[in-house]
Amino acid sequence: MKKWCNAFACFIGFSMAIGFYPVVAPAADLTVYTALEDDELAIYVPAFEKAHPEIKLNIVRDSTGIVTAKILAEKDNPVADVVWGTPATSLLICDDLGMLEGYNPKGVEKVKSGMKDTKNDPVRWVGIKAWVTGIVGNTIVQE
Repeated sequence: MKKWCNAFACFIGFSMAIGFYPVVAPAADLTVYTALEDDELAIYVPAFEKAHPEIKLNIVRDSTGIVTAKILAEKDNPVADVVWGTPATSLLICDDLGMLEGYNPKGVEKVKSGMKDTKNDPVRWVGIKAWVTGIVGNTIVQE
């Protein structure tokens, strides 16, 4: 039975393979679910394909909610081989359901604890970016 490989750990693993050491893999197709934006995919996909020309990526891109819903709906019969760029909040749900397989990419020990799974070894997710979703300020000015 295929197990879900978590989005961030696999993505980091692939990124490490691209940047730090060659990986020899048999010719294959990989189905990738992603919520990454098109401009991000325009960087990551060509870099991966250059490093691994023997692997054909079948990218299925959609919004976070739809990607998460697909992953959950396919729990017992996964279609995707890899999930890239899905928020940790979605992955925590998948992890609670036993859907993620751990993987420690090279250099994972250098990733700050707030940006990776700290409950499991090997880790089940690794973040690739963080952003602020809101800013709150005090509108009362005291003189």
